[in-house]
Amino acid sequence: MKRLLKEFKPEHLAYLFFLSCSLSVPFTRLVVKLFLVWFVVSLLASRKRFKLLFSDAVALLLPAYQSFTLALRGELLSFLRAPNGLIPVSPYLFRFTDFNPVTALSLFRYSSALLAFWVILQSLLGMRDYRVLDFTLFAFSRPSHTFLGHPLTAGAFISAGLLVSLYFLAKGEGRVRNLLFSALFLVALFFTYDRSYWVATFLALTVVTFLVVKSFRLVFFFVLLTGALFSSVPQLKERLLSIFDVQMASNLYRVAMWKGALSFYSQAPLSEKLLGVGREGYYREVKPFVESAEEEVSLKPHLFSHLHNDYLTLLIWYGTFALFLFLFTFGYFIYLNLREYLKSGSYESVLFLSFYLVILTAGFFEYNFEDEAVKFLIYSFFALNVKSLSSLKES
Repeated sequence: MKRLLKEFKPEHLAYLFFLSCSLSVPFTRLVVKLFLVWFVVSLLASRKRFKLLFSDAVALLLPAYQSFTLALRGELLSFLRAPNGLIPVSPYLFRFTDFNPVTALSLFRYSSALLAFWVILQSLLGMRDYRVLDFTLFAFSRPSHTFLGHPLTAGAFISAGLLVSLYFLAKGEGRVRNLLFSALFLVALFFTYDRSYWVATFLALTVVTFLVVKSFRLVFFFVLLTGALFSSVPQLKERLLSIFDVQMASNLYRVAMWKGALSFYSQAPLSEKLLGVGREGYYREVKPFVESAEEEVSLKPHLFSHLHNDYLTLLIWYGTFALFLFLFTFGYFIYLNLREYLKSGSYESVLFLSFYLVILTAGFFEYNFEDEAVKFLIYSFFALNVKSLSSLKES
């Protein structure tokens, strides 16, 4: 035991995080808390000073602002305790260890591949939420529950796994293996039956295809191929087109929620417009507006735990300042990676840029930014990104 403790390095926990984050939220939470203990103790014991970059400040600006506004309302403790609160931001601190980003990405690829395989297996076994395909021998269904909970949460990890596999493929490492990984992730993504990540991944891959090959013809071919795939499978086509179905219950609820939230925001005092109403205030102050909007379209009044939209939920919960910081953070990292790619042709920069596009696009339909597992993923990728950019600058 003493030998193990003597040989322990903090990057071991970073690697363990990337190996486990796709498979178990409780275990990932434990790994992060162990790392936090080490980080605080080592900070106090050695008084080690970490070199902070502007990128670090940008990555942590929004959670710092959230903590500040909630402290003013007396809600900080609940934010610290909440699964989707401050703890999922902690993986960013891995940035200050000596872990290798490429190794971490490789581990993440394998763990997310296990998640993808499980989603496909569940689909075959009929643990379903929606029926996707139905052949004579096999019936493919949307899993009702994955390792990480809702298929929507799994969709974020499967999309990220696909992007990571394509990154290794572009680097020419294990082409057959990464082609198989990419195929696995694509199939699993279909079986999540998740419109948000279908659209988000398609948009990101379209942008990446144009960036890398710089050919409108190939982009057009990619779009045509994707369209043909969805058109040839009636269930997939129906699911995708349901985005525009104004009579569909889930769409009606979303539109009603957004309408009610904007109605509240339009009459809210300036302080609440700027700083938001907080998590608790959302249930008290916004509820009547949302339920009224739902009743207008003959829906049973129901207040969900969020507004199924990153932008609106941040606007209502934390105010205009928070929405600005959210857009600034992702916009800044997209800019950094685009600049680095145009400068050096770094495929890592393309990977991170495409990941942020996926998160931003999916955020139009869901509040994924504070889904605990997805939040772990976002801040760990911020850490990977800053680490990678720093390495490129040093080299």
